[in-house]
Amino acid sequence: IAETWLSSSPDTPFFLFLHYYDVHSDYQSLPRYEKEFVGPYDGRVNGTTAQLMRARTGAMELNPEDITHLIDLYDAGIRQMDDGILRLVQQLKRLQLLDRTLLIITSDHGEEFLEHGGVLHGRTQYEELVRIPLLMRGPNLPAGHRVSQITSLVDLVPTTLAVLGIRIPKGLDGIDLQPLWLSSTVDPTPRFVFAEADRTEIERDVKRAIREQQYKLHLDTKSKKTELYDLNVDPEESVNVIEANPKIAKLLGEQLDQFMRIDNVGTRLEQLEDADVNRLRGLGYTQ
Repeated sequence: IAETWLSSSPDTPFFLFLHYYDVHSDYQSLPRYEKEFVGPYDGRVNGTTAQLMRARTGAMELNPEDITHLIDLYDAGIRQMDDGILRLVQQLKRLQLLDRTLLIITSDHGEEFLEHGGVLHGRTQYEELVRIPLLMRGPNLPAGHRVSQITSLVDLVPTTLAVLGIRIPKGLDGIDLQPLWLSSTVDPTPRFVFAEADRTEIERDVKRAIREQQYKLHLDTKSKKTELYDLNVDPEESVNVIEANPKIAKLLGEQLDQFMRIDNVGTRLEQLEDADVNRLRGLGYTQ
């Protein structure tokens, strides 16, 4: 559909948003991709969301072989999505649009495979869930440049607008990331990046996380448990160093508390039409 749409008016400025679901539960890809990535397995795990939800609630126990199989299925989905992106790039080339198009590839989250005891996503903010790709290609962007500073998805809109020469509205969350590749110096000002929106069936927004460069603090607002990790030496967040770094934990905790006190200033949406509600229900975003 996207290829046809692009071909319909190749000389007209456009904005195209493609939401790939290949790397998402259910972990089921076309047979040729599963044949390439999925090894021998005779267990009962099939990668469906319903089954993974049972594992999440403790109704089904997963062993190491099950997890290996799930990761294989997930990898097959990544490979399938790669080919989907390749088709898009090839179409842009055929239409002579690639070199004058800003192409951005990113994600909203990762998935966990028992790294911290869970599966799927949405319950915690460990790196396997929040460390996502942000790839940009377009006119005047430096080829092969990699930014080492932490960024956030809230930076995507202001950065896109700035790269396109569009004025950034006042009050917009996030920052323009262009200085990170246009300047040879690094801004020493500390930047705090936040993660939230933990979802459970009973309670919402239970857990929070905040990061400032190498240190990341997790807070369970219900149990009041806090965890601090030094991602430079412990990228898998396996060693809680909060007792050895009380000042850093206090600073991050204060910044997180301040962030959570920000008033909700978003625009209230009008009542959705039944058709829109059904579409959201079909995607799993409402019940």
